[in-house]
Amino acid sequence: MIGVVPASMVTLPNQSQQATGSLEVEPYHTHFILVPGSRWGDEAPWMTSTVQAMADGSPTVTVLVDGGETAWEDVSESVRAQRPVIVIDGSGRVADILAAALAGKQVEERALRLAGSGFLQAVRTDDGPAELTEAAMRILSPR
Repeated sequence: MIGVVPASMVTLPNQSQQATGSLEVEPYHTHFILVPGSRWGDEAPWMTSTVQAMADGSPTVTVLVDGGETAWEDVSESVRAQRPVIVIDGSGRVADILAAALAGKQVEERALRLAGSGFLQAVRTDDGPAELTEAAMRILSPR
């Protein structure tokens, strides 16, 4: 798994802490791409570019589970790149707000704007992994 992170926000293995608030890189990633930036969220456009380069024309999908403040930027970047987003409804925070917007509920404007893009769809956690797999396959299968 590849992580795309602002260089100033992480501390690499065998390195003393870089800056106040920097975090150690997550051990379950196999590789990291360090990009310019001084706050979480600065990596969002770089992540989009990385995905596009690695996909080399193949279809891609973003899956949103839960999500904090930077998830708004990640989803916005996916929509700008015209990449479909599967929102896991019932997983919490941003994902649940976006799922509510998709269901026509009254939520904050940025959620309504993203939901209205036509690039988001929701899958409920109750539906199990088969539904997520089916949704991803519909998006990723050649037409």
